[in-house]
Amino acid sequence: MSGVRVSSIELEEVFGSKSRIRVLKILITYGTVPLSYIRKNVNMNYRDLKHFLMRLKEAGIIKEYDIGGVKIYELNKENKRTKLLQEIFQKW
Repeated sequence: MSGVRVSSIELEEVFGSKSRIRVLKILITYGTVPLSYIRKNVNMNYRDLKHFLMRLKEAGIIKEYDIGGVKIYELNKENKRTKLLQEIFQKW
């Protein structure tokens, strides 16, 4: 049986580990965050972190910018699923 789909990302993939939840908490708390900050504050190897961020981007939950060689990630506040995630984290 396949997991519940959220656009191109499964719910299990979003909430599948403490590290992924921590990434979401950081993004929801700060809104716009450099990759280096996320890496320093999450116990996740670089490859897995980049893959998770790519999946969030593909689902429209976050946006990615490159400013002077620095990767910046920002919540896509216009996305309905992002709003639901914010609500979940605020109420939890």
